[in-house]
Amino acid sequence: MAGGFAGFLASLITHEREGVLGMILLGIDGGLLGGWAATDLLKVGNISSLNAESIIATIGAIAILFLVSLRGNHAFRLK
Repeated sequence: MAGGFAGFLASLITHEREGVLGMILLGIDGGLLGGWAATDLLKVGNISSLNAESIIATIGAIAILFLVSLRGNHAFRLK
């Protein structure tokens, strides 16, 4: 549920069109990327609140959409 929400927010912010499954996968991947970046790169401690997790997952999903748009490959989209 949280993955779908994060993917949905990222799609709204970046004006990308993703299907439901794409939004869920995007949110999950965004959570993994955002969690890794927050803990390993930024040295943020334990992130345990739902709001912080959702924000970090959304930021990670936005980063993924940005990197994909730089590459110009939209073949990963699930419609």
